[in-house]
Amino acid sequence: MHPATQRYVEQVDSQAKLNKRNPLNGLAILFLDQVWGPVFDYRFEGLEAEMPFRDFRGKQRYADFRYTDGIVRTAIELDGYTTHAKNISSAEFDDHLERQNDLLL
Repeated sequence: MHPATQRYVEQVDSQAKLNKRNPLNGLAILFLDQVWGPVFDYRFEGLEAEMPFRDFRGKQRYADFRYTDGIVRTAIELDGYTTHAKNISSAEFDDHLERQNDLLL
């Protein structure tokens, strides 16, 4: 793992503990190290993990990442198989689809 990615992951995980949120999972770390890092030269300014938002029904949700460059805000959602499909009920799967649509809205 790139040293800048490691520092960012440690920072995010430290904040997650303080805010009682989940630490970054393996897919998120792979995204940071193999996609975001190379594209943005391992600069993570403006990128925030596990960002809360309210869906159109008022339910609290979380986006995997939000990037803000001062003008535009972009939500980034990583749809991993183990989180969004494997070993979940059809009701949970429906909820994941609704969440995805809420992110698009």
